[in-house]
Amino acid sequence: MRSIEDNYLRAIFEGSYLKKGISNKQLSELLKITPASTTEFTQKLHKQGLVDGGKYKKVSLSEKGQQKAQKIMHKFRLCEVLLEKNFDLPLAEVVQQAWLLADFSSETLLHELNEKLGKPEKTFFGAEVQEPKVFNPDLKMLSSVKPGNVVILREYLGSKNMVIRVVLVRNNSIFCKIKKA
Repeated sequence: MRSIEDNYLRAIFEGSYLKKGISNKQLSELLKITPASTTEFTQKLHKQGLVDGGKYKKVSLSEKGQQKAQKIMHKFRLCEVLLEKNFDLPLAEVVQQAWLLADFSSETLLHELNEKLGKPEKTFFGAEVQEPKVFNPDLKMLSSVKPGNVVILREYLGSKNMVIRVVLVRNNSIFCKIKKA
């Protein structure tokens, strides 16, 4: 069973991907818990040296938090690749099941999985597998794209309802139409 800490580190990692940090409100929405609970737990993470920021500031991963989150995300993204290559699951389910599947501690299993999958560089969604990045300034949020435009979906974080339908998959990029956020 995933620890609460792992869930927070992933949420902060992914929520910081575009903005170098995440607000308490955004974090609570992402984790589907109350802002008060989010504030309380991020304070615990701050005391452990895993996050910077706090109650009235954006929360971001400290160097120690980034290292821990990158290990978590490496396993998670390897499991995304495994599921995408070997199972016919909807995109949202690939992400959900990969997160559950990636809850293992064996370094041997991690190494073997990486070898069997050919040390993939990117997931089907375009995310870094081997060295996940906490912040990627080259990406834009779907909410900044006008309805009717075609975009390349590189990361999938947020509501399943944001994506209306997948139009085309080519060269590991998903071309989709979006509805107004």
